[in-house]
Amino acid sequence: MDEYGQGIWRYVYSMTRNTAVADDLSQEVFIQAYQHLSQFRETSSMKTWLFTIAKHKCIDYFRSAFVRRVTFHARMDDVSDDSVEERVIASEQRNAVWAALFQLKPDAREVVLLHTKEDMTFKEVGQVLGISETAARVKYHRAVQKLQRMLGEGGRRR
Repeated sequence: MDEYGQGIWRYVYSMTRNTAVADDLSQEVFIQAYQHLSQFRETSSMKTWLFTIAKHKCIDYFRSAFVRRVTFHARMDDVSDDSVEERVIASEQRNAVWAALFQLKPDAREVVLLHTKEDMTFKEVGQVLGISETAARVKYHRAVQKLQRMLGEGGRRR
């Protein structure tokens, strides 16, 4: 899978928290992009165009009658050289961050995920979400502040 494919899959997975759904929706993103390649306007990058399609696929998925709620599944990293205790603590901290992230409104969560996990600039985030670069910066700043309040010191929830 190429760079865009992995990024799209990670984004869709971070929104749905379901590997099978992420596989299906990611495939649909590229099928739709291929079918509408002639409509791609080079006013934005291919990356932002693909992430915009992915965003709309996620919205459609969550609007469907089939989906009633999102289930959070903690993701364990690959086995490392850390002790069991260190891995458990790191896992608990990751779980706390993900749980707090999923308490944010979807638009705030998207800004954080696109900027931090997908390394998009605020201009690119704005293009994907259909908002200005300034609005993306403000949403990100507010979301990070809220996450900090929810997590408190040391990444633990209050």
